[in-house]
Amino acid sequence: MSLNYKEALAKAESYDAKLRADDCRFNQCVQIISQDCATVLFYDNAFVMKDDEWYYIFTEHYGRHVFHQEDVKIRHYIKPLIDELK
Repeated sequence: MSLNYKEALAKAESYDAKLRADDCRFNQCVQIISQDCATVLFYDNAFVMKDDEWYYIFTEHYGRHVFHQEDVKIRHYIKPLIDELK
C-alpha cells in the first residue's frame, strides 16, 4: 500500500512516540544527501528505517524526518564504542 507524505509522517510520529533515549540504535550517525547533491544533512545519534517508498530518520535530539526514497540517498554509520578505542 502506497503512503502519501502525511501518512508516512504520521507513521514516523507513532513510532517515535515509543522510542526511548537509551535505545541502542541511537549509537549511529545518518547522512542525508539530496538527489542533486546540493543539500547534505548529518545527524549524530540517529538511525534510519525504511519501507517500500520512504526513509524514516529518528534522531535523539532533533525529532524524526521522512524522505521519499527517490529524493535522497541515505548513508548510516555505526559509531564505535568508546571502550573499543582504548
